Amino acid sequence: MNWRELAKYFVHGVAFSLLFTFFIIGLTLFSVVLMVFGSFIGLIIVIGLMILMIGSINIEITERLWFSVKSEFWDILFHGLLLFIALLVVDGVFFLAPLLIFPGIGTIALTFIIGSFIDGLVCKKIAGLWEEGSGFFS
Repeated sequence: MNWRELAKYFVHGVAFSLLFTFFIIGLTLFSVVLMVFGSFIGLIIVIGLMILMIGSINIEITERLWFSVKSEFWDILFHGLLLFIALLVVDGVFFLAPLLIFPGIGTIALTFIIGSFIDGLVCKKIAGLWEEGSGFFS
């Protein structure tokens, strides 16, 4: 691995985190309306939209940094679901656990920097399953 690839992993992780944060704020506001009017069905719709959003964001970033990715509806849905589960586990270990053990701004900064590389790697590996012309789901 060279410095260019390392920088791309970092950019991928930071870009995904920032875009997801902005979209999740909007989705949270929208979800309140859906859950007030739709209750449980509204919650299911919000979860589905979040998974589609995760898959779409990662596909867009991956195509700009690495390679082309399949982007049919079911590809986006399963891509988002798998990425959501993977990032939940990885971020729980690399972000949440250190913060609980060593609370503070220094821990947040350090885990953000290290976690951005790790998230970029996870995002690329998951997207690789849907790479155009190759991958697991070709």
